[in-house]
Amino acid sequence: MSLRTMRWAFPAGEEGPKVHLATEKRGLPLGFVLTAGEAHEAPVFPSLMAAAREARPRLGLPDRLAGDKAYASEHIRRWLQQRHIRALIPPKSNQDAPVRWTAAERTGYRGRNVVERCE
Repeated sequence: MSLRTMRWAFPAGEEGPKVHLATEKRGLPLGFVLTAGEAHEAPVFPSLMAAAREARPRLGLPDRLAGDKAYASEHIRRWLQQRHIRALIPPKSNQDAPVRWTAAERTGYRGRNVVERCE
């Protein structure tokens, strides 16, 4: 499963709404949450995962989740770990506690680009 946050284009100085999107590995949209433009990804994450879970109730949650650096919060990593979901989220360069980012995780993260092509 992959995650993406998109903003709609608005005139300069105005914050448009954000679309938080979850897709399966082939790019099929599973769920989305619409928020105000200044909303951060961490508080929206449980709602986004619930929307994705509703789209595939028999399959449940994925075993891996790829997201961009906006989803690199400790809260999200803990949520994933409690549900035995492998986080394929690159660490932020300004993180206090460094997160191990292995070659295998980099390889798994490369599949996240399918969400970039989902419109």
